[in-house]
Amino acid sequence: MANNTPVKVLLALLGLVAAASIILVASYNLTYLKLHRLQSQLMMATNMRGQMNQLVGALGGDLVKYSEKSPAIDPLLRQYGFKQPLTNAAPATAPQR
Repeated sequence: MANNTPVKVLLALLGLVAAASIILVASYNLTYLKLHRLQSQLMMATNMRGQMNQLVGALGGDLVKYSEKSPAIDPLLRQYGFKQPLTNAAPATAPQR
């Protein structure tokens, strides 16, 4: 009976390693499934962002055209980057020789 002790210890270690392997594989699979789900959501959000950027660009273009008739909207267009800000710099003069 004394000779069976090392065998029992090795079988117990094998059981622990098998249980740990099962836990790690399950954890990996669950994480992979979550990642796959999040990737599809990220792709949808990226597509929606692209569509929103296109809509904002089109709206900005329409507002710039409208500002030709009604310049009162120019400060808003400059604030949000649809028009270049006014510069207070003096015009450059050609150097005299």
